[in-house]
Amino acid sequence: MKAVLQTFVVLSSCRKVAIANLLQSPLLSCSSSLSVPGSCYRMVHTKCRGQFYLHRTGDGSVGQIARFPVEDAQVPWTASLPAYSPVEFTAPFVLKAVWADPEVRSDGFSPVWNSLDGKVNRVSHDGEYLVGEDDRP
Repeated sequence: MKAVLQTFVVLSSCRKVAIANLLQSPLLSCSSSLSVPGSCYRMVHTKCRGQFYLHRTGDGSVGQIARFPVEDAQVPWTASLPAYSPVEFTAPFVLKAVWADPEVRSDGFSPVWNSLDGKVNRVSHDGEYLVGEDDRP
C-alpha cells in the first residue's frame, strides 16, 4: 500500500509541474472570459495558416491554392483586416461528400448559425460569431 501511495504522490507532483510549465508557455493564450476563469488554451490552427492549401485534383495530382497571408495578431475575427480577400475555394471532394453542407444560399439550404441546427452543431468554441450580409459566418 505504501508503494502505491508513493507512486500516486510522485505522479501527482509530475502532473502539477507539467501544468505549471504549460501555463507559462508562450504558445498558450489565457482568457478569463471562458467558463473556467483563468483557463488557458492553444488557439493556433496551423493547418489553415500555411502559404498554400494543398488538395488532390481530379487526375490524382496535388494542386495548390494560395492562401491570403494573415499575421498572428490578425487571426481573431475581431481583429480589423480590411484588405482580407481570400480566394474562394472548396475542394471538389467536399462538394460531393454526404457530410458536407451545400453551398450557402443553395435552394432549400438555410442554416441556423450560432446554434444547434437539427443534428448539426453550428456553435463555435470561440463564442458567438458574426454572420455577414452574404449569409456566411
